[in-house]
Amino acid sequence: MRIRTRSLILVLSQGVTQAITVLLGILLVRLVSKAEVGSYRQVMLVASMLVGILGLQVPASLFYFIPKLGVDRHRGFITQTLVITLVQGLACALLMYVGAQTIADRFHNQSLRDLLRASSFYPLCLLIFTLIPAFAISVDRAVRSGVYTLVSAAVRVVPVVVLAALGFSLLSIMWASVGLALLVAGIAVVDMYRLCPGKAWIGDAGLFRAQLGYVLPLAMATTVGVVNRQIGQVMISTTFTPEEYAVYVCGALELPLVGIITSSVANAIMPNLVVLADQNRMTEALSLWHAGIRKCTLIIYPTFVLAAILAGDLIVLVYGEPYRDAAWPFFIYLFELPIRVAAYGSLLRAFGRTRPVAIGAVLGLLVNIVVGYTLLNLGRGTMLGFVGPAVGAVVAELCVVAYLLGKVHGLIGIPMRRVMPWRDLLIVMLLSLAAGAITTLVPFDTALPVRVGMRTGLFLLVLFCLVMATGVLKQDERAMLLSLGRGASVAWLRLRGVRGKA
Repeated sequence: MRIRTRSLILVLSQGVTQAITVLLGILLVRLVSKAEVGSYRQVMLVASMLVGILGLQVPASLFYFIPKLGVDRHRGFITQTLVITLVQGLACALLMYVGAQTIADRFHNQSLRDLLRASSFYPLCLLIFTLIPAFAISVDRAVRSGVYTLVSAAVRVVPVVVLAALGFSLLSIMWASVGLALLVAGIAVVDMYRLCPGKAWIGDAGLFRAQLGYVLPLAMATTVGVVNRQIGQVMISTTFTPEEYAVYVCGALELPLVGIITSSVANAIMPNLVVLADQNRMTEALSLWHAGIRKCTLIIYPTFVLAAILAGDLIVLVYGEPYRDAAWPFFIYLFELPIRVAAYGSLLRAFGRTRPVAIGAVLGLLVNIVVGYTLLNLGRGTMLGFVGPAVGAVVAELCVVAYLLGKVHGLIGIPMRRVMPWRDLLIVMLLSLAAGAITTLVPFDTALPVRVGMRTGLFLLVLFCLVMATGVLKQDERAMLLSLGRGASVAWLRLRGVRGKA
């Protein structure tokens, strides 16, 4: 299968998966109480942290080893991988069950104990759900990978929504969700074995050591990253009530579009970066990296300004009036978007410099903890304390980016003013801010959904006019934008024609 086709399938499946996850949050706040929303999200927080900390990034090893091994050794390698995954899952289950009361005490939520124990095997399911798509891609079954990605997302969402709508208790919902997840995980494992020829036995100690040697460094870096992402939610859970945590976690999120765009662009250019780095063509590598950043900027900067303008209305529209205070952490987390226009470690990795990436992750975690806990304690019980962890996350992100850019500066030996395409970034941001300023000056005294839609439409129209008038876009970018505009116009006219006939 062509790389472009494979990439498209993966991007689409990840996009739909994130959309399903967001939909769960939207529906859940309308079906159960704030306390139950907070408790459910705390269970997911504990499960994801355990997987992140104890997980060994085993799926990453499949990409590396399966293409290198003979087909007759695939089943043995998969058996070995499943044994490692099972050990990790059982360790997570044991910690989740035994530590349930302690976690409930720390989170000031006694109902959490039974929920955590009912969900003890959920981390095992999550580990298998990440293993199956990686295996499918490794054997060039990208469609199967996309299907399992979507199915695993549906398994996490459908039983929760359906049973909550039918009025079942949260404890019953968790039992049913874990049971269904175990069933689907078992079916997926059987399907994986069906696609693997060879004997299902483990007898290659050298391969076992090689696999662990490959994943352990990745696991160490990932553990720091997971803790860094989740530490803010842990701070809020240990200080505020489950109801307040439910409000915070609804706002403490990254827009799904951003991660998909940045990672897709980074993955697309990485092979070329590696080739250029191997040939020591540093200037060309930097130019390619800048081109990727520019493409991301054209989407992420306008998204940042528009989301900032609509922050309060978006939160109320999506989660309802009781969750209005979620707009505060949501607004603060938005300030990570202008930083997220690049995968800053990709250029360093292309040159074989992975140590600065790990050091940057540790630096970010330390800054996050110090700033977050300081603000949390200074403003304990107030809005300052409520948004403190969000501020800590943004400050930590800034510090990591500054550190990595400094390493890129030292690696390539160019002035800091050339490390990033600062001029392009500034122009796109100014145009986005100008469109945002014009949009906010126009009053819209209409219903909330209509107001959000009209402000969005006006912002995009003004931004389009500014971009086309200033000639910021390059020829290929202008052609792509015009093509999208023509396509949208044709679709709209056809839709109007169908409605007219109806």
